[in-house]
Amino acid sequence: MAHARQATLADARYLAPRLRDIDARECELLGRSSPLAALTAGVDTGNALAMISNDDEVMGMFGVAYAGTPGVGAAWMLCSDVLVNDRSHRRQFLREGPAAILWMHKEYPVLFNYILKENRIAIRWLKSLGFEFQDTVHPQILLFKKELLCANQLPS
Repeated sequence: MAHARQATLADARYLAPRLRDIDARECELLGRSSPLAALTAGVDTGNALAMISNDDEVMGMFGVAYAGTPGVGAAWMLCSDVLVNDRSHRRQFLREGPAAILWMHKEYPVLFNYILKENRIAIRWLKSLGFEFQDTVHPQILLFKKELLCANQLPS
């Protein structure tokens, strides 16, 4: 069964050349020298999980990193076409999305990051999880953000 587990550098090396084109372009446009650099940075935070297929293939990675302000985390996810194109993996990921966001919120009441406007699949998913969007000065980039209003929104 597909599952998530702590991400490793080997996962980052495997996934980097297999990222969806839009995810790879997003990494570079948002300041990483390469997709591998973005994934490695995620693993280095210790707050990164790898999404593993039924065949033990790394389909994607996600996590949250300290954003320089207490309580604020940069939420991120990068994936391959396997996650997007396989219906059963996609459904499972969508079902588990709310728990993943709550996992991020345990340390960071405010989650944010930036996304390419053309990344419609990811934007639709983030909207379903309650993220809000704002334009930025860059015409191709949106800011997404979600804030917990009180601690009792977290599971115990």
